Amino acid sequence: MTKTVIFDVGGKKYKVARTLLEAHPNSMLATMASERWQKDTHQTEGLFLERDCARFGLCLDYMRDGRVYLPLAVSKLALLLDLQYYGIDVDVAAIHLEDSSAVATMIFEQRRKVNANLQKKLDAAKKSIDDAKKSVERGEKMVKFYQFLKNCYDYYSREASSSGSTLYHYRVRGEFEHEMVEHRTEQKLHKIFTEVGLKVTIVNPCYCFIESMDNMVRRTDEELEELREEFYFKCGNNCDFTW
Repeated sequence: MTKTVIFDVGGKKYKVARTLLEAHPNSMLATMASERWQKDTHQTEGLFLERDCARFGLCLDYMRDGRVYLPLAVSKLALLLDLQYYGIDVDVAAIHLEDSSAVATMIFEQRRKVNANLQKKLDAAKKSIDDAKKSVERGEKMVKFYQFLKNCYDYYSREASSSGSTLYHYRVRGEFEHEMVEHRTEQKLHKIFTEVGLKVTIVNPCYCFIESMDNMVRRTDEELEELREEFYFKCGNNCDFTW
C-alpha cells in the first residue's frame, strides 16, 4: 500500500505519495514530511501551508511529470514563486502556457455565451417594452372610442328626430378631431355603441350616421360615468381618460 502524507494548503487538503516527495529530497515538502518534522503532528490534520491551494496542485504536477501546462487563469510568475518557495528545482522552459489556439477557442466560446445571454436579456427587455407600448396603444384607442361614443350619444340625445336617426358632423375642431374612418369596421367600437342602444355608421372623416336600436337604453350622466370607470379599470392607470 502506497504511503501518503497529507498537506493542508490554504484550507484544502492534498494527499501526496511519499515516493513523490522522496524524488525531490531537497524540497521543503520532503523535509516537512520527514519524521523529525512529523513527530508531534497528527497525520489526519495534515501539514499546514499558507499558500494558494490551486497552484499547489500544479506544483505537484510539475514534481510528478517534470513539466506543467498552465490554465489561462494562472500566472506563470506566481507558479515560479511557489515552486521556489517549496524548494523545488525548476526548469522554466518546462512550464508551458495552454496552446494559444485552444485558449483563443475558449475565449471565443466564453464571449459567445456571454453575448448569447446578453442578447436573450436584450430581447426579453425589448419584448417587455413592445408589450407595454401595445398595451398603451390599445388603451389610447379605446379611450378615443369612448370619447367618440360620448359625443355621439350626447348629440343624438339632443338632436335625434322622431325617426330615431340623425347625421352627425363629429369632427369639430376643438371638440373631437380624431380620425374615425380607419376604425369604421372595428367590432369593439360597435360593441360599446350597442351597450347604449345605438348604431353608428361612419360615412367619412367628418360625418357619421347615428340611429337608435330597438333596445336603446337612455343613460344618465352617472351611468355613462360608470361605463367610463369600468373601462378605466380594465385598461389600467396608464390611460388618461376624460369625456
